[in-house]
Amino acid sequence: MKIEPRTEREIFDDLVQLCTSAGYVHAVAYLCFRDNVIRYRKDVSGKHFEKMHSFERLIRNEINALIGCMVKAELDWSIPDPATFTALIQSSDSLLAEYHDRLSADAYADLSIEAVQSGFDPTSTGEALREAVFYAAESAYVFQFRDMAFERYAADGDWLAEKRGYAPIDARDICRALFASQNQILTTAIEEMRKKDPSKWTVLEGFRLDIDDIASRCGKNKDDVFEFLHAFTYQSERGHREYLQIDDFNEVAVTPIVQAPNGDLYLFQYYPLVEATYDSPFYWFSEDKEYFPSASKNRGEFTEAFLTERLISIFGSNSVFSNVDVYEGKKRIGEMDCLVVFGEYALIFQAKSQRLTLPARKGKLEKLKDDFGRAVQKAYDQAVTCAKAVPKEGIRYVCSDGREPDLSNIERVYPVCVLADHYPALAMQARAFLNTTTDPMIGAPLVCDLFLIDVVTEMLPSPLRFLSYITLRAQFGEKILVTNELAAFGYYLRQSLWIDSDLSMMLLDDSVASELDAAMTVRREGLPGEDTPKGILTKLQNTRLGKLVAEVEHDPNQFSVGMGLAILEMGEDSVRRMSSALDLMIRDAGRTGGHHDLTIPLEHRDAGLSIHVNSAPNQEASDKLSSHMLYRKYAQRAGNWFGLLLEPTTGKPRFGAKVRAPHVFDFGLEAITSNAAPLQKFENLSVRMRKRKTGRNDRCPCGSGKKFKHCCLV
Repeated sequence: MKIEPRTEREIFDDLVQLCTSAGYVHAVAYLCFRDNVIRYRKDVSGKHFEKMHSFERLIRNEINALIGCMVKAELDWSIPDPATFTALIQSSDSLLAEYHDRLSADAYADLSIEAVQSGFDPTSTGEALREAVFYAAESAYVFQFRDMAFERYAADGDWLAEKRGYAPIDARDICRALFASQNQILTTAIEEMRKKDPSKWTVLEGFRLDIDDIASRCGKNKDDVFEFLHAFTYQSERGHREYLQIDDFNEVAVTPIVQAPNGDLYLFQYYPLVEATYDSPFYWFSEDKEYFPSASKNRGEFTEAFLTERLISIFGSNSVFSNVDVYEGKKRIGEMDCLVVFGEYALIFQAKSQRLTLPARKGKLEKLKDDFGRAVQKAYDQAVTCAKAVPKEGIRYVCSDGREPDLSNIERVYPVCVLADHYPALAMQARAFLNTTTDPMIGAPLVCDLFLIDVVTEMLPSPLRFLSYITLRAQFGEKILVTNELAAFGYYLRQSLWIDSDLSMMLLDDSVASELDAAMTVRREGLPGEDTPKGILTKLQNTRLGKLVAEVEHDPNQFSVGMGLAILEMGEDSVRRMSSALDLMIRDAGRTGGHHDLTIPLEHRDAGLSIHVNSAPNQEASDKLSSHMLYRKYAQRAGNWFGLLLEPTTGKPRFGAKVRAPHVFDFGLEAITSNAAPLQKFENLSVRMRKRKTGRNDRCPCGSGKKFKHCCLV
């Protein structure tokens, strides 16, 4: 006999019964310790953060659900006996797993091979997105919420101090002190627990807030600390009667501090507290009709200012323009919140402050689409309007500071839609709902939040690296399936985002961001450990090509940008092979004074790269490089070709060049290149350079079609 799975309501009722059991508060404390606390001895690494992405742990939303059910009745603070304690924990895991299975079954009920083959996208249904939204990984780190909240509400400080009893700087400083205090208290509680009889074991005391200690650590008045904590303390007299299923509005998610009958305060999860400091004030402002317009204005200004500041930290102020109006004649046809111009590339950033509403979170498909339309589609459409104007004649771009950026040399534009708030399963929703434009000038968009921009600009050391991530993410976006953009960026830092043509889809688990999690924590919290994940930023930095990238990665010259991006798109094996060949060429040229060249097709970019190593005078060397590029570009039928001249012995770049033009048939070039030697591919590059014995009257091996004595013979 087939047993039908239970309904959500049946499972939720059992959760409420479990969570309102005597002593359940001790079980919650244990689950928070088990699933949220990272323990380390010496250095913090990605391995320590892997547990935070494990399918075995309860995510913070699930623990919030347990606490939300727990406060539906008056709390019993007695310690349960060991057998009951164990049963409470096991039942919590079991019921939440059953609830997840229930949501997953509903989400993918219509999934079948036949349905997918007929064009059905199982990730685009309301049920699937409901499941993804609730179980999505956090897109922001605790220190981002904590520190960015201070900047976000700096202009609203007077209102917060008067209405809620704390200033934005108080929130930041108190949260920092609270984190340090609670870590110490939890460590002490574990040590003390071990001295007790097992029947008295509990980690509840580790989650108690010591107001005196917090005040001492942050240098604040005890009353000021209490006022701040009170603003985020759950008020039990309100009850929790409207919390009837797992993804209903859960008040303990925004007021996560629980008060005991004796007045002690307990915080079981630090993350909801700092998230609430970032999110909740805006909802408080909305209740003050007179102040709300000012708050909305401040919110928008923060978003644009933060975005601009972070981009300037990478590209420099000369390449970043904020509040750019686009004019066609005297008519304003668009506005860019932020514009970056680097080489032949432009990035158009459109920022929005929009959250996912409760009906959308509960899987109402039309509401999901509506929220997405206002949050992302509108931003994307605005960016595309501006991007389409780039190649037109008579277009002017005017910044709020009076500058007029020059976009006459732009070859490619990438729209970037940025949300100021955590928008769960954003990448999945963008894949399902975003209507994009097909245009040879406009690349695929990146849809992200302000927190990702903060992370990317923190981790990437140069404009070229930032641009590389944007271009690769755009090029392979349809092949990458993620629920969280941090997973895609974490994978990029590991091994780039280049995906072979024979791979149709790649699902990235959130755990690929573990090394990124550790590096960001080391950087922002000052913990011991590696501050840069091992991967593309570390593995190839000492190779010849890695050094070449370092030479040009801050240079907006079109040659530097194009060649640098081409190198960054190569796989590790290709980089090492080509670097080894170049090292041998440079040493041999320095020893013999001879000329060497290496030409590689870059088929993925409709381009190629020619590198010459010689000590010829600049004009002579330039003429040889230019003719070589011309012949090879024609023979390869490519639209672009890069050329680079290196010094013998040192390998330092002397100069570079770029040719960009559509391939056009030419009788003269056709005759010259008809017998050109085929280009080497990466996989055929020998680690050991073969000595070439080319006669003076033989055809030059560079592929020009000329005799060696009239071409590359020095």
